[in-house]
Amino acid sequence: MVKVLIAGGAGYIGSTIASAGLDAGITPVILDNLVRGRREFTQGRTFYEGDIADGALVDRIFSEHPEISAVVHCAALIVVP
Repeated sequence: MVKVLIAGGAGYIGSTIASAGLDAGITPVILDNLVRGRREFTQGRTFYEGDIADGALVDRIFSEHPEISAVVHCAALIVVP
């Protein structure tokens, strides 16, 4: 099983990448602080609420999911109209 951590995975772009990954057989692990992201975009997916700058949380994610093979960084404070 291939897993990918998607930071900002509850946002518009991150959630689209997560969906595309699922379609390709890749399991997304979502990390988002929900400042701009939407909780409903994480339904049915492994989700951690928190900030990418929280080193202890990132360490916990990698220890709980050692099969993560890549990270996609979409965490930013931006709104796409």
